[in-house]
Amino acid sequence: MEIVQRFLRNKVIAAVLSIAFGIYLVIVRRNVVDGVIRVAGYASLVAGVAYLLYYLFGPAKDQVQLGYAAVLGISGLLLIWMAPAIRDIFPILAGVLLILAGVSNLTGAKNALLPWYVRLFPILIIVLGAWVLFNPGSTVDIVVLLIGIGLILNGVNELDLVHRIRNL
Repeated sequence: MEIVQRFLRNKVIAAVLSIAFGIYLVIVRRNVVDGVIRVAGYASLVAGVAYLLYYLFGPAKDQVQLGYAAVLGISGLLLIWMAPAIRDIFPILAGVLLILAGVSNLTGAKNALLPWYVRLFPILIIVLGAWVLFNPGSTVDIVVLLIGIGLILNGVNELDLVHRIRNL
């Protein structure tokens, strides 16, 4: 019985955290993405410093390690300083890639002897890519909003599950 109680307690904690983080994401969407980019920048910067220290104080003086240190350090600084610009570039790249993938799929579907509805998916991919390409800012907001809503719904579902198990 103690195992079940522990399980239910952990489920409640996870559900409350899921709901809280989901609400946080819904409220501060754009800042969350910038924060994740900056965290990646700090991680890259720390890795660059680690490579530099290993190059300076390690047993071997491999020039590749110095190159890694430079690339990681510079990319880390760019991620930290230019998080909003980087956030806005990713949806544009995703839109272009979706359009290219849709065109490639459409070309493949056209050449093969396939039913007409097989061409529908590549067309939808192209339309989605165009929408992402021409609405990059809203794309990031919508993705983070959907993640937040998903976390809230997951937490509510978990609380409902715990409630039903306790009433057995």
